[in-house]
Amino acid sequence: MKARIVCRRKLVSGLCRTAKVVFGVVLLGLVSAPCWAYSGGLGTMQAPYVLASPEDLLRLSMSEGDYDKHFVLMADIDLAGYSFDRAVIAPEEGPMANPFENEGKFVGTINGNGHVVSNLTITGGNHLGFVGVLKFPGQIFGLGILDANLTGTGRNIGMLVGCSEGVIRQCFALGSVTGDSE
Repeated sequence: MKARIVCRRKLVSGLCRTAKVVFGVVLLGLVSAPCWAYSGGLGTMQAPYVLASPEDLLRLSMSEGDYDKHFVLMADIDLAGYSFDRAVIAPEEGPMANPFENEGKFVGTINGNGHVVSNLTITGGNHLGFVGVLKFPGQIFGLGILDANLTGTGRNIGMLVGCSEGVIRQCFALGSVTGDSE
């Protein structure tokens, strides 16, 4: 009888240790798993980050480290109620963009996927637009901007892009733009 109790204790003890190890591995996996900053995707060309809400755009606007990644819109995005004092993506802070520097410039891709960003309102200085500075090899395609209202006190102001050295194709923009030059 005593031998059976000892065997059961060892069996239960072994199962508890196994359960603790499995729990620890699962917990470690949850802690070390990537945090999804957008509505999905990995930021690669094969699995671009998904933009489907104003919150996704706000995350991108604050994530300069993602300006070289790939994005796709999966829904129309309405920015009514939001007002910006600089470009939504890749704002250039100084009066002139440095063409020899990629830092702070968008060099990834945005596939609008036939969707539109509407009610974009920006009042600021230079390099205003949905994207402030687009630099090669950056691309924007298949995107529409509707009902935009941009007012700048400087130069390089556009609804889609303020200053572009990248590729823009199959896009349109409708709205109002005011600025000093370019």
